Amino acid sequence: MALFLKRFNFGVRATFISASRSSLPPLSSITYRSFHGTKKVESPQLSQETIDIVKATAPVIAEHGYSITRNMYGRMLKDPEVAALFNPSHQVEMKGEKAHQPWTLACSVHAYAANIDNLAALSEAVERIAQKHVSLYVLPRHYPIVAENLLWSIKHTLGDAATPEICKAWGEAVAFLADIFIKRETEIREHKRDTVGGWLGWREFVVDRKVVESSEIVSLYLKPKDEGALLDYPAGSYSAIRVEFDGIATQRNYTLSKPAGHGHDGVWRITGT
Repeated sequence: MALFLKRFNFGVRATFISASRSSLPPLSSITYRSFHGTKKVESPQLSQETIDIVKATAPVIAEHGYSITRNMYGRMLKDPEVAALFNPSHQVEMKGEKAHQPWTLACSVHAYAANIDNLAALSEAVERIAQKHVSLYVLPRHYPIVAENLLWSIKHTLGDAATPEICKAWGEAVAFLADIFIKRETEIREHKRDTVGGWLGWREFVVDRKVVESSEIVSLYLKPKDEGALLDYPAGSYSAIRVEFDGIATQRNYTLSKPAGHGHDGVWRITGT
């Protein structure tokens, strides 16, 4: 069985955007700064009408957001390529609790609607989500799929309450946010690719050795099949692990459990139960 590792995220816990050193200016601006703050990319600006309509729907999203996202995932995950990006256990409601993935997205959609007139308040969340997307190899081509399914679900779930004006405004708002994510994630991918030991896309690894740490914990030591260099990493870094077996693919994020600063010895370690 082969392991495929997406190149790891440079420790999103260490790169949250702060108010004083932000790689993302207020998102309502038409100017989007690059990772290094030296490049500018023009993004469309939301109209005041769109902002007003989307913000007015925030209470509706708060009430019905979970149903919207549940319906969205139920439809969207019929696509095998998209389904492989998600942990299926996060779609399951357990012991009366809401399913993790739909609930998380519902909260994010509501936060977007509630803060659409002050998007700078969401900068840290945008950065965290972008880093996660990069680790899971979410690509620009996936965004139209998500948008189409989300907008379908808004109309399907809310029925006649989702007027043409509301659907149009949400379509513009979703496209605007997708544009921000696509640009930021492209910058992150290119930055990691150009770092010593970095790469773009998936890279095949082999299990060098397995160490039983306790009765419940096991560590896997992973080496690149091509025997090339590996990125060094700070504490808190993680990587997506993709496993393909008998035509079925699944992937998860795992924290790199070797001490920080040991990436260049050619081996990564992940630890779990």
